[in-house]
Amino acid sequence: MGKKTLARAALLLGICAAVFTGVVWTANASSSAVDVQATPNRCGAGYTQIDSHRLTFNGASWGYVYLYYNSANGNNCAFTEKLVDRGIPTSVTVRLCRQSDGVCVYDPVHGEPFQFFAGPVYLHAPNTCIRWGGSVTDSHDRTAGWMSGWEHCG
Repeated sequence: MGKKTLARAALLLGICAAVFTGVVWTANASSSAVDVQATPNRCGAGYTQIDSHRLTFNGASWGYVYLYYNSANGNNCAFTEKLVDRGIPTSVTVRLCRQSDGVCVYDPVHGEPFQFFAGPVYLHAPNTCIRWGGSVTDSHDRTAGWMSGWEHCG
């Protein structure tokens, strides 16, 4: 086999491994390092991921907000996972709101910093719309944040 054939086979094997393991490799915009973006289900058994949103600062991925739903009990769950300054306590937030009565749940409640993620927070919201979002602040007090509009109604 020639070098080109071996290179193509290695690339195909790598793509197949990523597809079968569910691991997505993303380039870190702030360095030449590569991050593995594999998110655990922090909401628990019975919850299925229904949405996510990438938090960016100047084009760099600083974290993700994840939204999960449990169809058995009508509960939504959200958490924010940070990618920037992992292991260093900084501000990380998550928020989940119900449109029918304006109730919101959020973490942190008392403003404490987190090293890796905020949440999970839970909200019972069948037959109504929700808003969800979060933020990540780095060690230099720069913040990447986002909040959805009213969505996932039902």
